Amino acid sequence: MSRSVHATPLPVAMLLTLLVTILCSCSDDDPTGPDVDPNAPIIDSIVPADGTIGDTVVVYGSRFSMVPDSNIVVFGRGSSRPFAGDHIELQVVVPPGATTDKPVVRSGARTGMAGQDFTVYWKLVAAPAASRLHDIIYTDSRFVIFGNEGLTMSSADGTGWSNHSSGTSPFYTAVAGQGRIVAAQGTSGVRAFELEGPLDQSVNFGVASSGGYLLAASNAIFVAAPRQGGEIRYSADGVIWTTAALNPALPLSAVVYTDHFVAYSEGADIWTSSDGVTWSHTYCNLIAPAPSAFAWTGTLLMATKPSTLYYSFNGSNFIDGTPGAYENEGFSHVEWTGEVILVQAGDGLIWSEGAVQWRRHALFPVTPTSPPKIACSDTVCIAVGGFYGLLAWRQ
Repeated sequence: MSRSVHATPLPVAMLLTLLVTILCSCSDDDPTGPDVDPNAPIIDSIVPADGTIGDTVVVYGSRFSMVPDSNIVVFGRGSSRPFAGDHIELQVVVPPGATTDKPVVRSGARTGMAGQDFTVYWKLVAAPAASRLHDIIYTDSRFVIFGNEGLTMSSADGTGWSNHSSGTSPFYTAVAGQGRIVAAQGTSGVRAFELEGPLDQSVNFGVASSGGYLLAASNAIFVAAPRQGGEIRYSADGVIWTTAALNPALPLSAVVYTDHFVAYSEGADIWTSSDGVTWSHTYCNLIAPAPSAFAWTGTLLMATKPSTLYYSFNGSNFIDGTPGAYENEGFSHVEWTGEVILVQAGDGLIWSEGAVQWRRHALFPVTPTSPPKIACSDTVCIAVGGFYGLLAWRQ
């Protein structure tokens, strides 16, 4: 397969940035000269050198303001004012939004940066029930988790949980739409229910599928597809289901909804549908097998395979967008938080605001045995899966 490469004129802003970069890099100015503030704060160390949001750490150095809360300590995307200290030591709480980065101390107009990263871990929180957790979604201002033994629980912020469990079969995945939730129950059906309402009904399709059913939802239609291949079904309410005119022979790796439904088989074939009822078959331009994790940002469809991170504008033609610095990490999950893209990479996460510049976001304090699933509100992201616990990152 040949590919054409078209030269695209650089935007004016990018050209100006490049010009400034070149001029600055060619400057003969002495970096230790008069432009460097000799009174800028100096960070010698941070103890401990890692932690979670809410932990107290001590910043050691010099030239800090003697009034502790006149300083600001920046941890990546979050900042906090020290609650105690002096000109050589600051005690500060790791703030919401903190990400792994070189911390900065600001004392008035003076700024000093640490020489080493402070690693921000996701906080390990005990699960609300002793059950293996498989999925989490955020809907109607609440997180909802799903696990073995029919476990279904909801929480506004991950601290207090309400029980909505039903039956004994595991729930593997779930989607929300039209004020209700549809969860894949066991290997042969789904459960449709409302968090606050009378609806709670299990539906058995009568056809077992190893690993259960994959689910997707638009504003009007739910779609259920057996992982091992077979008849795809659609429903307007999650209760009454109709078989679509589509019967993929190969096992499916994912079903997603962007501005249309897309189903991917392990052989890299794809099927698309605008309404979940009528489907058309094309071939994906990815090397088989197809990716197994997808996230739609509203403009990009991000997809992951163990060694590659892809993006697509239409769900069919994918471009290799693997960040060079992380190409050997191993990718297993991708999530769009509404603000940033989070990708499970190796034993941690990388993040990007536009799939262009990537940074390592956080490391897990424990290594998951399976890829975590992530859901986010405006203030909290929670990951579940592969362990009996929750991992929460406060944005």
